[in-house]
Amino acid sequence: MDVFDTLLLRDTSPEPARFKKISELQAKALNQKLGLRLTSTDFYLLRREAARVAYGTRRVRNGGREATWLEIFGLMFKAMGLEHSKDALELCAAIELRFEKESLTLNTALCRQLDVALQLGKHVVCLSDMYLSSEQIRKLIDEVAGQELGVKVYSSADFGFGKGSGALFHRLAEDYAVDFSAIFHCGDNYFADFQVPHSLGIRACLLPRSMTWRFMRKAKCYYFNRRLQVL
Repeated sequence: MDVFDTLLLRDTSPEPARFKKISELQAKALNQKLGLRLTSTDFYLLRREAARVAYGTRRVRNGGREATWLEIFGLMFKAMGLEHSKDALELCAAIELRFEKESLTLNTALCRQLDVALQLGKHVVCLSDMYLSSEQIRKLIDEVAGQELGVKVYSSADFGFGKGSGALFHRLAEDYAVDFSAIFHCGDNYFADFQVPHSLGIRACLLPRSMTWRFMRKAKCYYFNRRLQVL
């Protein structure tokens, strides 16, 4: 199954606004720890540019480019002259994961189906096209759930390719030595979670967020971008 907006449900805050808030918390913490004078807007814009560079310079593997959180923040810290500050990097990682945890809720209905699958002896694997590592995502799932769910996580950040190219599904099938017909996948993205796996012969189920949720998120994204233009 997919992770974000499938097993773990986000609120209606758009991704840019989420990054802006995380940047505010991280900049404040770095200022206090290292005596810097970072503004949240500068830190956010630096993150956005570092992400663009990280994804743009990553070698294409199996039809896609996937960057990692460490690569993005490594570029940011290098630009600030902090590339050797391991403690500061760990501080930013802790802040980001804590923020993510507080803005996510567990999809309890899907979690019940997950429990049934595990009791039947099935392998349950979460696949995510994400800059966070598999280990970071697994810990996040368990923290939001309040218990160890016993799932394995495949993150595109660790492999350098994701679901959209189909490569992550190929890796999953190879690792478990099964045909695509033995896999059932569900997620909220029509292309990556339904169209691509379905074309491979995987039984796929689309679980989109509600129309109300999508409308609210789109409206908030439009409002955030308008505000950012005047900064």
